[in-house]
Amino acid sequence: MRQFSFILGMLLLTCSGFSQRELTAKRVTSELTIDGILDESAWGTADVATDFMNWQPLAGATPSNKTEVKIMYDDKAIYVGAYMQASSRAEIMTELSERDNIGNTDWFGFVLDAYGNGNDGLEFIIASTGVQFDAKVSSNGEDENWNEVWYSAVQITEQGWYAEIKIPYFAIRFPKTDQQNWRFNFMRSMAGTGEKCSFQFIDPLINGFVNQSAKLKGVSNIKSPIRLALSPYITGYIQNNKVGGDNPTTSTGYSYNGGLDLKYGINEAFTLDMTLIPDFGQVQSDDRVLNLSPFEVRYDENRAFFTEGLELFSRANLFYTRRVGGAPIGHHRAYNHAQHNEE
Repeated sequence: MRQFSFILGMLLLTCSGFSQRELTAKRVTSELTIDGILDESAWGTADVATDFMNWQPLAGATPSNKTEVKIMYDDKAIYVGAYMQASSRAEIMTELSERDNIGNTDWFGFVLDAYGNGNDGLEFIIASTGVQFDAKVSSNGEDENWNEVWYSAVQITEQGWYAEIKIPYFAIRFPKTDQQNWRFNFMRSMAGTGEKCSFQFIDPLINGFVNQSAKLKGVSNIKSPIRLALSPYITGYIQNNKVGGDNPTTSTGYSYNGGLDLKYGINEAFTLDMTLIPDFGQVQSDDRVLNLSPFEVRYDENRAFFTEGLELFSRANLFYTRRVGGAPIGHHRAYNHAQHNEE
């Protein structure tokens, strides 16, 4: 079904008059400093992606400001340098926010489909404030709980702002082949005017946007490094209870927890995720719901360990991760009716 949707999307894209665009990535041999200043000589030799088109608010319109983007790579990472023109400094919105929450600010985004299938990919966004946002993108939408280590910097001027991005190969997956067949797109949001534009036009009438991406040429002879990440943690809790009326009594309790998360890339297609003594104390709590229906309330999964690769288990709602670690409703009745050889 995904493959059919991708083919249908490409046919609609072609019939609408917007053919698939291309850009060639140049291999860089010198060191690039990620500082938001594109002053290295290598940037001057790279091909330029320009002539963006709006998909909001008026699809197909020319943006009010020009955007120019360049892309290069070496044996360790892929690099993106972008210039977002503006008529004045006051036009650039810069509302500071926490990571993975862009807020009301201008931003630049890079979408990469390293397998070229048009079904899923990775999204890297940098705001004009320097705040990073990353997510896994699929037909199920954006998984904002996905986080990787990548590097970026911005510089704001009176005529616009610059963004420089470095994405190490350990942050992405790609096939073991000499010549890569990647698909990509560059996106920009101008919060002041409400415009959102992209290098490859994104038709809002077509479902999905990874399938509406351009072709990246020139990336060759790169190897994926060992993907191994260890994330230990230590948490402490203090609980204070006060009970009683006129003469209340107070009690205080302390507890400490520790554990470890491990992520290991077996190959380009499989990743092993393990967790030892997971602690979900910092997870967003669920809203209380008064359920008067005969059906269970299905809550979103907020535990990071269970959100990784969740799209693999979303077929026909066969697997509900929130049942992992919790007793099912009516389990006592099931235990009471179990035979001597049943569990």
